[in-house]
Amino acid sequence: MIEGNVFRIVVKVPEFGRIETKNEATKQVTGEVTPEVTPEVAPEVRAQVEAQVNRRILLACAETPLSSAEIAAALGHKQLSGNLRKALPELRKAGFLEYTIPDKPKSRLQKYRLTDAGKRLLESMEK
Repeated sequence: MIEGNVFRIVVKVPEFGRIETKNEATKQVTGEVTPEVTPEVAPEVRAQVEAQVNRRILLACAETPLSSAEIAAALGHKQLSGNLRKALPELRKAGFLEYTIPDKPKSRLQKYRLTDAGKRLLESMEK
């Protein structure tokens, strides 16, 4: 930190190792990260995140039926996030969650509850 007429903070960041690749056209070594690295890892990370979100949703609905806003709050979100918006219909389609008011899916009073299949899945996850 440097104090004077103007307050400044200088943060030094160590240079992280870069992936060296050979450009086949020019046979030159570049310091750019290749697109081949990210696609290998991204699906695995995405699957882990989705599984974690699904598990947390099932745990939240285990005790009592919850609305989508209540599920978001139980997971520590202020509002419904993209992952939650994606996960809720998938869990319903898979048969792990169901609507409390099946005739009115858009009702403001709509809540989600665990099905018997959801309870069995949750039990198997905890073992």
